Amino acid sequence: MVGAERERPVRLPSGISSTIDEPLFIFETVINDIARNAREAEQATRRMQLSIQYNPQLLYPGGDPCSVDYSVYAPAAEGMKPFRDAVCKAVTQRLRGQTAA
Repeated sequence: MVGAERERPVRLPSGISSTIDEPLFIFETVINDIARNAREAEQATRRMQLSIQYNPQLLYPGGDPCSVDYSVYAPAAEGMKPFRDAVCKAVTQRLRGQTAA
């Protein structure tokens, strides 16, 4: 494995934008391992990002429940409760071999 001799931090993707961020990180890492040129890897990754027109600009910070005020979190969590309950019920029924009602 190219570059296996180096230690890298463990990356744990989560969320919607991470489905793009993580492959871009991996792309840059692989290019850097092959080319042994961080600037070239960065430029290749920037070109890739541009080619998919990925330019996340958050309207508001706080996409993580731990990063928002409770006055924002509580109504959002309450609004998601029926959905979470329905998903849990469907999964439980499926695991028990039952069909969803």
